[in-house]
Amino acid sequence: MNGLKMPNLNITIVSGRLTRTPELKYTQSGVPVLRARLANNNFYRTADGEWKREATFVGFVTWQALAERCYENLQKGSAVMVTGRLNSSEWETGDGEKRSQIEIRADRVQFLERKPSEEIDGQQEADEEVDTQTEEVES
Repeated sequence: MNGLKMPNLNITIVSGRLTRTPELKYTQSGVPVLRARLANNNFYRTADGEWKREATFVGFVTWQALAERCYENLQKGSAVMVTGRLNSSEWETGDGEKRSQIEIRADRVQFLERKPSEEIDGQQEADEEVDTQTEEVES
């Protein structure tokens, strides 16, 4: 490589639907942390012309205000686009087994669907101008 240093770039963007309702916990010092998992589907056509679906499951973690905002607005099945960096961690179980995982440390979560509007006296609020269809939340 002639002494050239390779640049380090760690940017990940993944979209999909949450596989379960996100989990919000707090560290001992009271910092909110949210963990969630999404399914990203890839569709392809086989040699005989049949459509197949291949799912990739990706975990992500958010912290602080972003974690709380995601917890308030997301549930199982919610469509999101997550931007962040890949982060790996290793630990040992109580049985002495070594475990590892790679997840996205999310800097940004974009909500891809509109939340159902609140109803007042049987009618939806038509004059509400807040559009959460592509609401972005950054940490």
